[in-house]
Amino acid sequence: HWPRRIMAVAAAVFDPRRPHRALLRFLLHASPFTLATFALALAAYHRLAPGPDSASVPDPLLDPAARSAVAQVVFIGLSAVTVPHMIVTELAQSHRRACGE
Repeated sequence: HWPRRIMAVAAAVFDPRRPHRALLRFLLHASPFTLATFALALAAYHRLAPGPDSASVPDPLLDPAARSAVAQVVFIGLSAVTVPHMIVTELAQSHRRACGE
C-alpha cells in the first residue's frame, strides 16, 4: 500500500492540484532520511558482522555470523520504523476523528 500512501501524503502536504510535483518535493524531503537510514544500517552491519580475521568461509553470505548480523539489522530496523509509523498513523486517525472527518 506504500505507493498510494506516499502519493496521498505528498499531495496533502505539498500540492494536491499537482501530484507529480508534490511527489518530487516529498522525495526531496525524504531522501536525506532514507540515506541516513541506509548509512546507519551499514554501520550496524559492520559493527555486528565478524571481522576479516574470523572469515573462514569463502563466501560471506554463507557465514552464519554474517547472516545473523544481517537478520539483526533487518529485524531491529523494521521494528525501529514500524513502531513510530503506528504511532503517527494512530495520531492522524485520532486527529481526523476529532475534526469530524
